[in-house]
Amino acid sequence: MTPMKNPERGSEEYKRLVQQEEMILEATELLYSLMEKTKITKADLARKLDRSKGFVTQVLDGSRNMTLRTLSDFGFALGYRVRIEAEPAGHRFILSRAPGEAASSLSSERR
Repeated sequence: MTPMKNPERGSEEYKRLVQQEEMILEATELLYSLMEKTKITKADLARKLDRSKGFVTQVLDGSRNMTLRTLSDFGFALGYRVRIEAEPAGHRFILSRAPGEAASSLSSERR
């Protein structure tokens, strides 16, 4: 099936795409939060990952696809284990570093 370029607002396709973007945003917010907490810069993180600073920047700004492996590697390099939890539709996904600890203030919002 070919993805729709401009799905109608409120359609199932639109909701699915919004949910994807929310999850990507929450993952990158989590990583930025962990970087701030650990006082690790993009350059430091790149060295820990044996990657370029450009790669780290691309992952964090969304221009490069963030796989679950990449998310896990970033968390590991920052000294954290990233966990993924799900809630029924209508809630946002929660990415947390430990059971019960929300990734961001957005994690408990309901639409």
